[in-house]
Amino acid sequence: MLLEQSLTSKLGALYVLGSYNVDIVSEVKDFPKVGETIRATSTTFYSGGKGTNQATAAAKVSNNVHFCTKVGSDSFASRAKKHLQSTQLASLSLYQHRSVSTGNAFIMLSEQTRDNMITLDLGANLTLTEQEVASEASKLESSNVLLVQLENNLSAISQTLQQAKQHQVLTILNPAPYSHHVSQLIQWIDVITPNETEAQSLTNIEVIDIESAEQAAKCIYSMGPKLVVITLGSKGCLVYDGSEFKRYLSYSSNVVDTCGAGDSFNGALAASLSNGVSVKDSINYANAFASLAVERKGASSMPEDKDVHERMTQQFSL
Repeated sequence: MLLEQSLTSKLGALYVLGSYNVDIVSEVKDFPKVGETIRATSTTFYSGGKGTNQATAAAKVSNNVHFCTKVGSDSFASRAKKHLQSTQLASLSLYQHRSVSTGNAFIMLSEQTRDNMITLDLGANLTLTEQEVASEASKLESSNVLLVQLENNLSAISQTLQQAKQHQVLTILNPAPYSHHVSQLIQWIDVITPNETEAQSLTNIEVIDIESAEQAAKCIYSMGPKLVVITLGSKGCLVYDGSEFKRYLSYSSNVVDTCGAGDSFNGALAASLSNGVSVKDSINYANAFASLAVERKGASSMPEDKDVHERMTQQFSL
């Protein structure tokens, strides 16, 4: 497989470009109706953001993860610095904006179903400059895998992807939260990891079962990526490389909080690939990693590598 060859030809670090948000999580008995005021049973502050979550997950898998993000100059920025410096990241680029607030998300979490509703203010995440991205070139050049999402400004994501391709860095896009701007980025993407909803938005194919997921995967592959990984929640994921489909089943877990499920999968997958592990084994590992992540509160609370390998003794990918 071309993807496998590109990975083994240049082992190096994982570079993650992404967001930092403060997640304000309120647990509720039921979600409110329009115009209704309800009481939360608890409220907790967590460090989050898709980029932060994915970098944190990746750092549990690889000891060579670099993370680039941007915050404001407010009290949440101090929380960001403290949190990111306490993680296992190998290196960090933390830029600041003088007047725009640090990104933040308000999350309502159902006590009964463990589903969530989220409102998001990306703040400083949307202000990365051309100069800031350009200054990251040496870090990016020394990496073999780049992981990006869609919680930063399009210009910064696009510039980073183009720089990565110039240096033969494998590019992974988690197209979340979904934006139609994906069409402007996909030409630089090697691996794309949409969930069912994002795959439907990309293709206008309603993904309701494996057959429709395969149709969507074929359509996305025709747009240019070398590998399409559609995550299917509790049903695992479907992978298409242009010649065959491969389905990977999920691992059973005692779900506590689904907020970081997709982020944990993407971070673990990218880190495993950057370590030179095969696509098949990396996806199976990421499934096991995600099954443990949802057993923890907080989207950035990630499991240890040894615990993932213990769970992988239950391996049953098709």
